[in-house]
Amino acid sequence: MPGSPVRKTILDALRKKMKELQGTEMVFIVKYMKVKNGWSWVHTIPQSRDGKSHYEDISALMYRKDGIWKVAELAYTEEENPECIGDPSYFTKLKERFPKVPAEILPGK
Repeated sequence: MPGSPVRKTILDALRKKMKELQGTEMVFIVKYMKVKNGWSWVHTIPQSRDGKSHYEDISALMYRKDGIWKVAELAYTEEENPECIGDPSYFTKLKERFPKVPAEILPGK
């Protein structure tokens, strides 16, 4: 999937969202990405364009609506947050919030 148009549009949408939230331009090293039926789960390691600055991992549920990819949910990584991705029930709760997400795109599936 590296170099594919779908991968690029998904990552561009995530980049846009992160720029809105943090004001930072990022490039992503993709650790995990699966796409099915207009949904995608991505896990990235962001860094600055020059590679000198590295940021916390970003995991996100993405969806396509009217041909445009958007962020449905950014996963929290702070363990004190009850919605943290490290919680064993995180993906079960995610499926409850987004019942149309194909289980096959989620890590460990």
